[in-house]
Amino acid sequence: MNTFKLTIARLDKELFSGDIVSLTVPSEGGEMTLLAKHEPIIAKLKSGKIVFKDAQGNKQDFDLKKGILEMSENQAYILVS
Repeated sequence: MNTFKLTIARLDKELFSGDIVSLTVPSEGGEMTLLAKHEPIIAKLKSGKIVFKDAQGNKQDFDLKKGILEMSENQAYILVS
């Protein structure tokens, strides 16, 4: 199964860092799901849930007020407030 690295952080603290197989976020343009080797993208995130699944099939989620997503070189970074 193809995985990619996800880091979720606030300015003062890292909230999650690990390898995942899928990521779903509430972007300003609508909900989007990213998989490994997704093309580079930057998106503004709105209030909702960040949902991701690890290689073992376990789902995790984080509540989100707002944030920014960057995906490049098989790594996703989400900065939340």
